Amino acid sequence: MSRKTFQETIATAIDRSDKSQKEIAEALGYTNSNMITMFKKGTTRVPFPKVAVLAIELDLDPVRLVRAWLAAYKPEDLPVLDLFFCPAADPSAWAIPSSDHAVI
Repeated sequence: MSRKTFQETIATAIDRSDKSQKEIAEALGYTNSNMITMFKKGTTRVPFPKVAVLAIELDLDPVRLVRAWLAAYKPEDLPVLDLFFCPAADPSAWAIPSSDHAVI
């Protein structure tokens, strides 16, 4: 997912929400609803620690929104997280080689 697609996803969800931008901002710990406008426009990145809370406030799946944020802003980290949270059907595909056990 591109940054633009992530921004469009949250913009649509904010527009469809029954909650005001002020209510969403307060739930995220902001005193100014202008932050939500900046998220909608894509002028400010949603901070990673706020993504799951934003998803819950907008009735979106937090896991999907976190993955979408990672795909948009930290695509290099997504495969690493998939190793832990979406392991291959064959555990040997992601097991730590015995030669690396001394490092742990």
